[in-house]
Amino acid sequence: MKRIRLPLLLAVVGITLLHTVVNGAGVGAGSSHSVAAKPDGTAWSWGLNSSGQLGDGTQVGETTPTQVAGLTGITVTVGGDSHTLALKSDGTVWAWGTNSSGQLGDGTTTQRLSPVQVSSLSGIVAIAAGANHSVALKSDGTVWAWGENTYGQLGNGGTTPQSTPVQVSTISSVTAIGAGSSHSLAVKSDGTAWAWGRNNYGQLGDGTTTQRNDPVSVANLTGIAAVAGGLAHSVALKSDGTLYTWGVNTFGQLGDGTNTQQSSPVQVLTSVAAIAAGNSHTLVAKTDGTAWTWGYNDYGQIGDGTTAHRSSPVQVSTITDVTRVASFRHHDIAVSSTGIVWAWGLNDSGQIGDGTTINRLTPVRIAEASYDWKVGTPTFSVAAGTYTSSQTVTVACATSGATIHYTTNGVDPTETDATVASGSTVSVDSSLTLKAKAWKTGMPASNLNSAVYTLQVATPSLSPAGGTYTSAQTVTMTTSTSSADIRYTTDGSDPAVTSALYTAPIAVAATTTLKAKGFRSGWDDSTAATESYVITGTLTPPTASPDAGTYFSSVTVSLSAAAGATIRYTTDGSDPTSTSTAYTSPLSFTATTTLKARAFQTGWNPSSTTTGTYTIQVATPTFSPAAGTYTSTLNVAITTATSGATIHYTTNGVDPTESDAVIASGSTVFVGRSRTLKARAWKSGATTSD
Repeated sequence: MKRIRLPLLLAVVGITLLHTVVNGAGVGAGSSHSVAAKPDGTAWSWGLNSSGQLGDGTQVGETTPTQVAGLTGITVTVGGDSHTLALKSDGTVWAWGTNSSGQLGDGTTTQRLSPVQVSSLSGIVAIAAGANHSVALKSDGTVWAWGENTYGQLGNGGTTPQSTPVQVSTISSVTAIGAGSSHSLAVKSDGTAWAWGRNNYGQLGDGTTTQRNDPVSVANLTGIAAVAGGLAHSVALKSDGTLYTWGVNTFGQLGDGTNTQQSSPVQVLTSVAAIAAGNSHTLVAKTDGTAWTWGYNDYGQIGDGTTAHRSSPVQVSTITDVTRVASFRHHDIAVSSTGIVWAWGLNDSGQIGDGTTINRLTPVRIAEASYDWKVGTPTFSVAAGTYTSSQTVTVACATSGATIHYTTNGVDPTETDATVASGSTVSVDSSLTLKAKAWKTGMPASNLNSAVYTLQVATPSLSPAGGTYTSAQTVTMTTSTSSADIRYTTDGSDPAVTSALYTAPIAVAATTTLKAKGFRSGWDDSTAATESYVITGTLTPPTASPDAGTYFSSVTVSLSAAAGATIRYTTDGSDPTSTSTAYTSPLSFTATTTLKARAFQTGWNPSSTTTGTYTIQVATPTFSPAAGTYTSTLNVAITTATSGATIHYTTNGVDPTESDAVIASGSTVFVGRSRTLKARAWKSGATTSD
């Protein structure tokens, strides 16, 4: 048997799905009563009870849910005009309420205040109820019907009422059924839709208004997954979520923006997930969890806060996460994925179930925990998103006693996965997908909650911030993400995990674009922080070491300036320019030299000129022995410490010139009598000695 895979999780008047898809949850609406099946297999009803349609053994109406007597194992419930049907997990069908046309299927026309089993039916997988007739689908794809047959709604070729089920003729391989007031609908495994019964407004969709006692194909429809029927209009949902309607349209119940009757389907909406049809209005749930209605609205059944009829879909106010809908006559019911129940519209008999008989123009919630249909979906206190620090996520479930299982590896949790107590926390210390689902004995498991947590390293902060400065800056980098590394570049490129690692403040002495990113294993890289530093002003003049002065041998001079600056120098007496020789290593002077140096840097004004004259003077010659009075002749050695110097000397008391006698350094002059010895040394490029 083909199974419907859309999330159409309800069974109501005009729309009935396979109970294996429903997962133990059915909710339905009768003419002036409502009925629901709980996950524990019990059935509950509320509203008008004049014919025993609540099944509690009385004829007293109820404005809040009351349990149907003696029923267990119930998976689906539906309501007719004044009768109710329930499908058990064993494939049997049970009925109660009015029975004037044999709609209870027990072989009589006796009203029943408590459930009785429908005769001769087994292997049933879906049920539907019209105003005064009933329809069932067997697992073998055959359809069976009983009750009123004035308009051929039983589909057995005749118009005689039946108090026990008869097989609908000429149709097989059926996967879904529905029922309108006096017509019936079916979907075959090939995706075609079929209808039979009353057709005075074209509700059978075959292009005519001719009554049909046997099924006929609805025109131009394929790929159908579900059908529903109202008083005299029909609704079909394709497997791709497209919605079609046909039949009477006096109040805009077809939703096509007109009030024109249609005997063939017209397209209305897309992205639809669940459908239901009231007397003269239509209700759907969309795939985004919103509910939409249109048509007759005298009692607020549109749910938009007004009583104005609507010929185009309008969104039902205030409710979200809707997965199931039910509608009949003039009231509606919607159920969320977590079992929250809302109702609105006519409430003259308490059919809304809120404890009053006040009509409701917008949905009211039946809030009692005992009416929830499945385990509540776990909630996460920290929403999915991107964070720059580790997160502690509180996981909770509204269903008392439920066990929450969760995963962090992206796989849907099962009952063998880790558990977290409701209200306890899960630590998120790396980027991950947190999934949680809750289980409780006797109830369907919750929906899955999934949240993607992206942990991203916080963008580094640079201090001081970029800007224009007149001196070099020392830049500190920090990130609020603990244990993260910061890597940086100074060439304008985005940092990578292989870029320079920040370990200490960085000196920025020249105009620089500094970029930094944070990295941490298991986390997303931070965004790049970018700061541009413009270092400008007038540079400080270079300094020379040693200072200018007189030296008696060659001298090696080192120049220094601000970091990032280029020193340019001259030794010819001219002022340095940006094209002068660049200083790269210490300068050695062996002759007297005037050194001039300036500092240059892009974006800065050049420094003033540092000027210094390094005078290289030949060392004064020395005599050995020293001058004095001696009693014998002498050989006096004349020496200069300056290598390569030429010594000139005199013995007549006149100062030596370069034309006087020459003596090699270290050589001697004979002194045979009293004399005045004078010596002086010369060297090219150097100042003559004293």
